[in-house]
Amino acid sequence: MKKRTALIALRIRHNLTQEQIAERLEVTRGAYSQIELGTRDGRFDFWQRLQKEFNLTDSETWAILKNEDGKQKETRQKVYN
Repeated sequence: MKKRTALIALRIRHNLTQEQIAERLEVTRGAYSQIELGTRDGRFDFWQRLQKEFNLTDSETWAILKNEDGKQKETRQKVYN
């Protein structure tokens, strides 16, 4: 699986380290790192907390989860703006 670049961009946009975002999302830094790298999908509650914490729509969250190229452009625009 490919890196979740939109998830990485979201974290960087908010000036958070992996440790800080992991704490906010109630996972270990190691688990969060694996989710960013795409080697782990993360549990449903992780994605719910991410969506709530960063005010993401369902489609934005789904695009980050699935690492969909078509949706990433739209998601990146929201993340970077």
